[in-house]
Amino acid sequence: VSLMKQSGANSVITSSDAVGRLLGLSSMSPSLGTVMEDLLTYGEGLEVAERDLLVSEVGKQPQSLPDQVIAVVRDERVYRYFAYFTIQSNLLVAITSTALARDPLLDRTGWRIARLAGIVGITVTGLVHFFLLRPLLDLDGANWAVDKLLHMVVPVIAIVAWAVAGPRPRASVREAAYALVWPVVWTAWTLVVGQVDGWVPYPFLDADENGWGAVGVACAGITVLFLLLFALFTSLDGKLRPAPR
Repeated sequence: VSLMKQSGANSVITSSDAVGRLLGLSSMSPSLGTVMEDLLTYGEGLEVAERDLLVSEVGKQPQSLPDQVIAVVRDERVYRYFAYFTIQSNLLVAITSTALARDPLLDRTGWRIARLAGIVGITVTGLVHFFLLRPLLDLDGANWAVDKLLHMVVPVIAIVAWAVAGPRPRASVREAAYALVWPVVWTAWTLVVGQVDGWVPYPFLDADENGWGAVGVACAGITVLFLLLFALFTSLDGKLRPAPR
């Protein structure tokens, strides 16, 4: 067993252990032994399958799902957490806002791009969640609170803070063009990884489920939204009164 694990196996099942457990279970309950034997026989009778959790199922109790849930396996890969555009946009707003709090007159090119990307990104996060994802969710308790914090509270606070405190002027067409690279790369990377890994962070990007036509329409619509918002915030940055004064 140790040799198999050293060779890269993350789970090793020895036949003697499996047979011993099945024999012990059958001795206590012949019916349970029969059921377990059925589950171990692939392609016949009962089947156990593993699948990813859908966005619409996040926060729900296992017994409320349409499938009979035997166990919930927590994915330990950090990538999937940070793959969500929601998490990235919230982090970008947090980082740029912290830097701004430490230095209200901050005015470096990289910071300008990150600040504009964060404001536009968090706005898209709020809009996409409200119109596309919110109807799919059925959350309560802490899950509901975190969902509202990331998708509604932070976007509103970030936009209001930008409108009141700026700093302005800090945006131009050049900064907007560089900031647009982030969502474009995120979308392309997400679609490629989705084909390789079989997992996407949002249901409207699932080509296997919706088809490439629907995914293409969704991506085109969100791209137009990004372009409009970058144009809007860049324009407002030049028209609103300078801040801080």
